[in-house]
Amino acid sequence: MQKVIIYGGSGFVGSHLVPALEEQGYLVVVCDRAEPHFTFKGEFIECDIMEPLRGQWTYEDESYLSNPYAVINLAGKNIFGKFTEEHKQAIYDSRITGTRNIMTTFQEPRFKPRACIAASAVGYYGDQGKTIITEQGSMGQNFLASVVADWEGEARRAEEMGIRLIMMRQGNILGEGGLVSVLKPYYEKGIGGPIGLGRFYFPWIHVEDLVGYYSKALSTESVRGTYNVVVGEPITYREFSKAFAQSMKKPHFLFIPPFALKLRFGEFANEITASQRIVPQRINTMGYELIFADIWEAMEYQVGK
Repeated sequence: MQKVIIYGGSGFVGSHLVPALEEQGYLVVVCDRAEPHFTFKGEFIECDIMEPLRGQWTYEDESYLSNPYAVINLAGKNIFGKFTEEHKQAIYDSRITGTRNIMTTFQEPRFKPRACIAASAVGYYGDQGKTIITEQGSMGQNFLASVVADWEGEARRAEEMGIRLIMMRQGNILGEGGLVSVLKPYYEKGIGGPIGLGRFYFPWIHVEDLVGYYSKALSTESVRGTYNVVVGEPITYREFSKAFAQSMKKPHFLFIPPFALKLRFGEFANEITASQRIVPQRINTMGYELIFADIWEAMEYQVGK
């Protein structure tokens, strides 16, 4: 059995990815501060990636973590919330310091994987209006763009050590426990709607397809480098919001004024409304067939669950 270590595996994406990889025959070791709330067959190791990892591991932990086929890094502070200086620092440190500490463990041969998948984000591109963005797109000038750039910079240390590195620039992830859970209460009350006119582009991926891409990346030796992990047909936020409301059989006539968003989230409001017309140029060559390529089908499925 090939061993896969997942940092941050107790969270939203991990709760879908861990069972899927186990079903495919991988031995999964989850490393996180909190134990998973879902059932899985592998091992759980409690650790804080904000601190040097070797000092936290017991002899037994080291035996579980040695000789991995792959390491996946999903860890990072949730970005949702008002962008206070404290929250922004936590977002930055959890990704940059955390990734640096994971990369440091690879310097010892028995902890060095053959492949490393690093979660990243389309926040790298910032607000680019209607410009079509591929993986070669330019970096934005906003806070999250700088976070992602430094985050990916730390992950690239894996390449320098001869490890196959895959960086997944993920769009808005749809699924129970993610963005859908954040917005669902508003749509249940019939007050869900687009922000402003909702004309900004909204890159998205359903969590089941995200898991499919991670699995494909693990099993395909030719997959390496940076990928935009989004559905290929760009949609606007208004289209997403309309599909959300219709799937819940709720009205869709209200608009959320941008100033209200600014009052609640501060600087984060600019990140929410950043327009990113992203085309997944490279990921289309991976050979994975999407389950949900249509936002209407994705939302009908999600709400139906």
